[in-house]
Amino acid sequence: MIIEVRDMRDDSFRIIFPRFSRWIEISGNEMYSLPCLSLDDFKKLFGNKVRPLEEDEFKRFLQGLTNEELEELRDSMARNIAPGNEKIYR
Repeated sequence: MIIEVRDMRDDSFRIIFPRFSRWIEISGNEMYSLPCLSLDDFKKLFGNKVRPLEEDEFKRFLQGLTNEELEELRDSMARNIAPGNEKIYR
């Protein structure tokens, strides 16, 4: 899965999905907690970001991600804030 992470310099990050030219915003605190989040906790956080989106192909794509794809997404996001960061998930 290809994503881009942009630090918006206002204590938030944009997780950009180039395939859809769309993004999800996440706070700095949420972003920096990623290396510690279990998959279940990440699914809750991610679900809260996806739920308010308009019903379209992008939302259906995000809601249809498998556990493996969600793990890959979490790991990709965490690597962007701390390249080479050792996984410390509970």
